[in-house]
Amino acid sequence: MIRKLTKRDRRKLIGLLRQLWPNRSLDSEGLHNVIEKYAAGRDYRIYGYEDRAGVVGIITMSFRWSLFYEGKVALIEDLVVDESSRRRGIGRKLVRFVEELISGDNTIRGIEVNTDLQREDAQTFWESCGYSRLAFQFRKKKNDAQTG
Repeated sequence: MIRKLTKRDRRKLIGLLRQLWPNRSLDSEGLHNVIEKYAAGRDYRIYGYEDRAGVVGIITMSFRWSLFYEGKVALIEDLVVDESSRRRGIGRKLVRFVEELISGDNTIRGIEVNTDLQREDAQTFWESCGYSRLAFQFRKKKNDAQTG
């Protein structure tokens, strides 16, 4: 079952995000704040795939206006499935769910996804879902901008 997640799900969400970013130190308080924004926001969505074991997969997305698309674009920001539940089609079900969810909104003209360069498995997954490699993403955190 896929459902919209709430702040009550945040402990499981953080556990899944630790699997997505295993080498990164996560700020639980900061993540709690963002999860609350996602749960309450109109331009932010967070959904989870739940089975007997609980929430075993999540997908987050946001929306923004885009000159390139001449309308809105949906950005799938995070997709992670618990290690013990992978290779069961859960990630693909979550992707199809959000694609169907936005299909009726004519203001949304496209979907974008970012993945880290070293995540070749993720890149293969997105291509198998019909997404094309189009660009590099460049990133600079606020603190890096001040010191760099």
